[in-house]
Amino acid sequence: MRLFNQSSSRGTVIYAIGDVHGEAERLRRLHELIRERHASRHNGLALKLVHLGDYVDRGPDSAGVIEAVRAFEADSDVTCISLRGNHEEMMLDALDEVRVSARADWVSNGGDKMKSSNLKVLVADNQPSVLRMYTKALGQLGHGVDTAGDLRSVQSHLDAAPYQILIIDLGLVGVDLEETLRTF
Repeated sequence: MRLFNQSSSRGTVIYAIGDVHGEAERLRRLHELIRERHASRHNGLALKLVHLGDYVDRGPDSAGVIEAVRAFEADSDVTCISLRGNHEEMMLDALDEVRVSARADWVSNGGDKMKSSNLKVLVADNQPSVLRMYTKALGQLGHGVDTAGDLRSVQSHLDAAPYQILIIDLGLVGVDLEETLRTF
């Protein structure tokens, strides 16, 4: 895990964190330290945190990392930007049934550690074949997968249970992205 800190001339202090790789407890502690440092050295200036990706794989708690990132994003006192890293990209590529070799690449780069994370995932798409693909691939990794084929079902799932990951087809008729993310 790496931390970078830079003060900008506009009154914003920018922190950047990369290469978390499933180390949820360390990330939570780093978030606390950033808040403490910011309060003691930069009180009155805005705080911006950039997560540089590589949240998953290798470490013991990728699901916890996603939860910690989302919790920091929800804080209205900070600006938080969370980017997708190459490990998240490999994970998504591994779900593609056409690129069978992508799964082996992901596993060899630490994706096998995701099996112990037991993520709760909601997949929303109006194509049954897409829903089956995600259910099969994520289920093989030991994750709980719920599916939704329409907006009403998406909302029903989000009202009923917490999810660590939402994979949604933005082409679903009637999807209000802002409202869906606010509910998520």
